[in-house]
Amino acid sequence: MAFITQDLQEHECVIQHIIIKADQLSGAESLYVRHVRLPFHKLRHTTDTYINIFHKKRWQDLTGIYKYSMQISCHGKGRLELHGAFASPNKKGPETAAPSILLDACTVNSPEASFCWSPHLDGAYDFFFLAWEEESEGSLHIDYAQYIATSANKPRSIKIAIVTTTYQRHEDIGRLATMYRRACESMPDISLATHLFIINNKQEDKEFLWQYAHPQISIITNSKNLGGSGGFAQGARLAVEDGTFSHVLFMDDDALASGESWFRTLRLAAC
Repeated sequence: MAFITQDLQEHECVIQHIIIKADQLSGAESLYVRHVRLPFHKLRHTTDTYINIFHKKRWQDLTGIYKYSMQISCHGKGRLELHGAFASPNKKGPETAAPSILLDACTVNSPEASFCWSPHLDGAYDFFFLAWEEESEGSLHIDYAQYIATSANKPRSIKIAIVTTTYQRHEDIGRLATMYRRACESMPDISLATHLFIINNKQEDKEFLWQYAHPQISIITNSKNLGGSGGFAQGARLAVEDGTFSHVLFMDDDALASGESWFRTLRLAAC
């Protein structure tokens, strides 16, 4: 994993990407960005969604890191906004956050060259999110947006064994393997720091599963059905015997996870 070392030995680490467009999860657009049409053909977009809102308070509780910032690169014409919110009493999820407060904003007028904005996140707030407005559809293009953690301690080296057990569920395991392969191809961190173990409990499915062969995927076919718990235990044992993994993550074969979910798991474990 790549880290940027600043003066005073501070270490910056990208811990969360803001997903602008939905990936392979069809129909999941509302999990990422909300779109609102304004008068005079203007458009407003907000990332106060389940996937994209940044739960800074939770990150602080789990890692002890208190210094965070947002980093956006874009081009075109429009307006960027940083919003913050407090958690409601006795509630943990972003859906229960109090109404948001506009903390910072800037106008973008850079039709060709990239414009970068890096506001720091005020420690008083629990949640943060990015919003932007454009004069017309496509007038402001977000190249990337992400959250950065800055700490005096260098993040640990992490490698996660992802273990799933399957039995005669071709569609489910095929979807999971495909999404994992795409994540490895699009996000180098996932390719370098994870490996998927597919424990196949049906001998007859061996030939079918080989179509998902990949350097980051190990397919183990058992001669008899060991059941879900037996398959997970087998995958964990293989990961331990390998000797290179720091963590084991168990995952059902019908579960769907975007590449960003695996990325954030890596970053949280590293921090």
